[in-house]
Parts: sequence; C-alpha cells; structure tokens
Amino acid sequence: IMVLANEESQPGELAPHPYWYARIVGIFHVYVRYLGAQSRSRTSQRIDFLWVRWFCRDSNHNSGWAARRLHRIGFFDAHEVGAEAFGFIDPQHVIRAVHLIPAYSKRYTYSLLPPSIARQPRDLDADFNWYYVNQFVDRDMFMRFRGGGVGH
Repeated sequence: IMVLANEESQPGELAPHPYWYARIVGIFHVYVRYLGAQSRSRTSQRIDFLWVRWFCRDSNHNSGWAARRLHRIGFFDAHEVGAEAFGFIDPQHVIRAVHLIPAYSKRYTYSLLPPSIARQPRDLDADFNWYYVNQFVDRDMFMRFRGGGVGH
C-alpha cells in the first residue's frame, strides 16, 4: 500500500518523496469502550486498523523522472535500534495499493527479520533485498508520480 509521506526536504533534494510504502500483515477491528470517570456512555465503538510492515526508500539509488529509473524500496531491518519495521495505521490513510517488482538481480536475504508470521508461507522466511515501485502499472499511478490530476 502507499500512504502520504510526512517528510522534510533533504539537502540537495528538490522535493521529498511524496509517499511511504508498506505491506499489510493483518487487517483488524476492535470494539472499544471508554470507562473513564467522566464517561457516561456504555456503548462500544468499532475501530479498524491495519498492521503493516514498513518499507524504506533506497537513498543510494538515483531514481525518478530525471534519472529515468523506478524508485527502489526495501524492508526496514527489524534488528536495528530505532527502526520502525512494523506499525499500525488507519485504513482511511491508505491511498491505494502499489505494484512492486522484486529486484531479482539484488538477491534475497534472511537477515532483515527472523522467522515470523509477518511473511507469507511461500516466502520461506526470506525477503528480497529491494523492490521497484511500478509507477506505470495504470493511469492513476502514472499521474500520481508524474503530476497533474488523478483521473486527468
């Protein structure tokens, strides 16, 4: 999936990348009820959320329209201190699904995450090192990256 990024421009960068990317691990909902001192309501409220595994952009890969190369992303290393490899987001923040192309030439790794339920069984506890974001998968995605109105 892709969501709007909340990034500042880096030195030497024209504009920050507009999106963050994640893989959905699980879709959940809970019914919550606030029982604080001021609360008189006994009704429950449904809250939907997504459990996601975050991707990071490859800052060493020159990409975009000027470079004529697709953006490259990979999973955060779950062992790094301070790395937010997993998170929860509101489904309303999701812009759309994204089409990722594994970078087969960059191989795969077992070191980013130990055996986990966060992977599909067919992945055999391995991750590709990098994926390319296919910005040409359809007109909507093309216009999001090129600029202009979606639906043009």
